[in-house]
This record gives sequence, structure tokens and C-alpha cells, in this order.
Amino acid sequence: YTSKLVKIVTGYKTASNYFGAEHGRNVSGFSTPVFPVSTQGPFWTDPNDDRFQTPSRGYVLTKSHCGARCASCKPDDYIENHHLFLKDCLKTEYIMRNGNGGVTKMKGHYDKKLVSRAIHLIRDPF
Repeated sequence: YTSKLVKIVTGYKTASNYFGAEHGRNVSGFSTPVFPVSTQGPFWTDPNDDRFQTPSRGYVLTKSHCGARCASCKPDDYIENHHLFLKDCLKTEYIMRNGNGGVTKMKGHYDKKLVSRAIHLIRDPF
């Protein structure tokens, strides 16, 4: 929801660390990295959608859950230190060509130097 709203209001594309509904595939069927030098992500959510511009400067809003959360657990079960939190923020899932010419779902991570700002979005659970 947040990513879609930002695209509509700004007219710029957004990104995600996750394959599936979270980010789209290019015309060849593969995940499209935001930064050509970082093939493991983050990835454009809508690489083929001409309604939105690719930012030429500034920042790209990128969705990351920064680790899994347990809705039914008590807080002590999912408290993380800052090192684990950062590591999880940089994890990705994406699609790329395998050795047989097909597609494979991959897991990876990208360099923390690609991140210079963060938004911590907290939703009302009720």
C-alpha cells in the first residue's frame, strides 16, 4: 500500500527486496535491479510500467521487512540486535536465469553502502 501510494503521489518508481507480488519482472521475466552494479537487489517493483519515472537522483523507496516477525509471539521472542536487524534489511529474493535457460528463485543480499536513509513504518495493529 505505501509503495503504491508513493508512486501515485510522486510519479516515481519504487523498489522491493522481495520477489512475487512485491516486485515485478522485466520483459524477459527476470528481476530488474535498481543499481546495475548490485545484481542481488534491490529490485524495481514495476520495471515495465511507463506511467512512473525512474528517479535520476535522490532516493528510491525500497520495501524491506528487516527480518521476519511473529504476530502471535511475545516481544522477547523476536527482539534483535542492530547487527542482525541490518543483515535482515539487506536480504533479497529475486528471479534470474539458471544454467538451463529457465528461471530460478534466488536469495541474496546487497551492500549496506547502497542505503543512506531509512523510514521505519509502524502500522496500527487494530
